[in-house]
Amino acid sequence: MKSLPPAGVICYDMDWPGLIRQAGKADVDIMLAPFNDWMPIWKFHSCMAAFRAIENGFSLLRATGNGLSAGFDYQGRTLAASDSFQNDQNLMIVDLPKPGVTTVYARIGDVFAMMGALALIVLLGLAFRNRSRPASTTA
Repeated sequence: MKSLPPAGVICYDMDWPGLIRQAGKADVDIMLAPFNDWMPIWKFHSCMAAFRAIENGFSLLRATGNGLSAGFDYQGRTLAASDSFQNDQNLMIVDLPKPGVTTVYARIGDVFAMMGALALIVLLGLAFRNRSRPASTTA
């Protein structure tokens, strides 16, 4: 398989699973994502970005002007991190693994979740239908 250059998105692009899944479908190994967070959301955005890396099987370099700069592998493990709200360190070195991995989510997306939701609706419908029937009496 040929080696692809790193892919890149900016800031809130990581909030859109469908957009990021394009990188997973293309077997991207490393995603570069510059961010600029603020105090109330930096932990949430860091976790969400790591989750996108897991979903799509790529390593992620998340560089921030404010917030948590971090390197995550394709399993979501934090390999290096620097919190700009806690220190003034402007240098972070991380060795990101390459190649990434192929994930089921990158290939089929939310199909499994939608099938589960549909099965739940069908089962609930069957349960309510059986509940509304009067019990049969035997003579």
